Amino acid sequence: RSARLPPTRAPQPRPGGGRTHGAGAAEAAKHLMQQIPPNTPVLMLAISCSARRLVLAEDTEQELEATFQQLPAGSQQLGFYSFGELARTSHDGNCNLHNETMTLTVIYEGN
Repeated sequence: RSARLPPTRAPQPRPGGGRTHGAGAAEAAKHLMQQIPPNTPVLMLAISCSARRLVLAEDTEQELEATFQQLPAGSQQLGFYSFGELARTSHDGNCNLHNETMTLTVIYEGN
């Protein structure tokens, strides 16, 4: 399963009360984990566009911490930076370049 959207400190709120990038990543990870059997350890692969690292700076670390906190005990997370993603869009179904995105994929043993 995959979701789009990245363990020592919780994401900090932005000045003015805005939502953190970590909060959106945590939501995506939580949604993803709801689709697999409860308490199932997973391997989460986090692929983030390298442009996000430039734009978000240290917030990219908060994203990863926020996603990892959503995983069941015994889970592992790894990832790398990419140069964007090629995927279909919902509005036209064509394959397009998505820039400044993060993709979460989990692998787990099932019955």
